[in-house]
Amino acid sequence: MGVIKFALYVLTLLSFLVFYVYGGKVVIGYISNIEVAVICGIVLVALYQIIKNIREKKIKVLETLKNNFGVDQGTLKRKSKIFIRKFFKYKAVWFAIFVLVIFTIMAYRPEIFMKHPYEILYRYTELRDMSFAPSLTHPFGLHPSGYDNLTIMAINARNVLNTPLLAALYSVIIGVMLGTIAGYFKGFVDKILMLIVESMLAFAPIMLFLLVLMVFRHPDIRIWMFSIFGGCTLAKIIRAELFSLREREFVQQAKAAGCSEFEIIFRHLLPNCISSILLQTSNFVGQVLMYDAMLAFLGFGGSGWAQVMGGLFRRYQGYVVRVAPWTVAISGLLIFVLIISVNIIGEALRGAMEVKENA
Repeated sequence: MGVIKFALYVLTLLSFLVFYVYGGKVVIGYISNIEVAVICGIVLVALYQIIKNIREKKIKVLETLKNNFGVDQGTLKRKSKIFIRKFFKYKAVWFAIFVLVIFTIMAYRPEIFMKHPYEILYRYTELRDMSFAPSLTHPFGLHPSGYDNLTIMAINARNVLNTPLLAALYSVIIGVMLGTIAGYFKGFVDKILMLIVESMLAFAPIMLFLLVLMVFRHPDIRIWMFSIFGGCTLAKIIRAELFSLREREFVQQAKAAGCSEFEIIFRHLLPNCISSILLQTSNFVGQVLMYDAMLAFLGFGGSGWAQVMGGLFRRYQGYVVRVAPWTVAISGLLIFVLIISVNIIGEALRGAMEVKENA
């Protein structure tokens, strides 16, 4: 039975890679509708097994807490309510959630923000539309070539979100793996890993990114470049956390109870690092957005608005500065608001989780 569950988990991961990682659309183009249905069925079965296992383990954990520590399910629910109340205590969280919802809708339903939803771009060439300034018809103004800026931003919004989110996901995987190995096992492995991490972080980020982009031309190198840099930073944070946690009494008790190193790491140590991981990840998403815009302005590509508006500014520098500064200013303002919103969510999560841990 264990082998079947493991196979289902592997198939779930593979189906996720097929549908979401770059190149997934190419793969989907070569499989029939029946095979897609089979993959979806496997995913649903695997998700059912995962949810079932989580519920069974939750019941066992609740029974153990009640028998050994006198902590019942009511106590856990009360702490969860405290966490939610403390999270929404920050008034700015509502603004951040509103901004993220709008950006998400723009990314995955761009036709809502487009005047002509069935056209990829629309261009105005009539004399009455020659004014490029923002107006009721064109809230973000017009591109110097006549394209509507809101339409351009709506079409490219998905890339704006995909790049930092994928980079953050990969950086968490890299950072948790390196930081856990270095912080828990110490010794020679710790020295080698930290030597690599310190070597990576010794460079100024923007200079390192420029060097990598000049050497490698693969389209996906940008995401992996951000991911490795963010993973190295997160690895140092997790390593420092584990240095102090591994000597705590609860870890020694877990070792005395016969827990394996895998259980100690993933059940006792890493849950205590979640607040640090969330804060670093939220800050990292903002950094990726900023660096992506900087690289686009310098002529090294970019994703979404960064590439479009950065290239626009380079081509029409004089025109943009003298006649239509809003063309780039609005895009920069939106990226700034998105960065601030992500950081607000991260700070609120950290504050709420610290309160929950102290409760």
